[in-house]
Amino acid sequence: MMQTAPFKLLLKKHREAAGMTKVDLANALGIKSQYIGDVEAGRTKPPPIKRCEQVADILKINKEDREEFIDVAFYERLPKEMKDRLKSDYPIDGFFANAKKEKLTVGETIAEYQAKKFKTIPLLKEAPRTEDPAKEAIDEIKCPSKIIGDRSMYFLTVKDDSMTDAGMKKGESYVLIDYKAEPKNGDLVAAIMNEETLIRKYFKYGEVIVLEAKNAAYQKIETNQNNVKIKGVVAGMLWGIQP
Repeated sequence: MMQTAPFKLLLKKHREAAGMTKVDLANALGIKSQYIGDVEAGRTKPPPIKRCEQVADILKINKEDREEFIDVAFYERLPKEMKDRLKSDYPIDGFFANAKKEKLTVGETIAEYQAKKFKTIPLLKEAPRTEDPAKEAIDEIKCPSKIIGDRSMYFLTVKDDSMTDAGMKKGESYVLIDYKAEPKNGDLVAAIMNEETLIRKYFKYGEVIVLEAKNAAYQKIETNQNNVKIKGVVAGMLWGIQP
């Protein structure tokens, strides 16, 4: 049974193989060495994927090991509910251990496996103004196909603290939006009002639309459909986008 090590052990292994201390690596990345120590001790999640790629470059990790390094980081950064939804599909302990098993049995490369198992979702800074969120993307995030399905999705950056009680942190969260979903009362939605992007809890009573923040410092908004554009329903979140 093929399994992969946790990211914290992979990082330590490759760092030591490169002959670098935690301080050396932190200096090369322009961050505090405490963060490297926290990752290697398992006290914090792996860094964002772009940062992991930078680490792999600095440590000169070879192609095959680099794929494992990035794959494991991606999996460990997933919210628990996403991992739970994937477990039924992947009986071997460790999501990417199964990917490597499939590679051996069907001759599939990790890149081909990822292309089949993952979809590239556009990341937006603001709710989309057009019918194609991908045209307004500032970046992209790979997400398991099992979670996305056939839905039209985009990720939206959380820009303020209006939804902190819902677990959305300014500058630390990406919200996954189902662009074509019709909102129901109680859903969290992305909206545009007065050219401003909002994430709020949605209610509709006749012609009145109510948008509620999850932070007592923000007032409830009461308006109508002529003054607000709903740009999708929140389907999930990713946390800790910055180290």
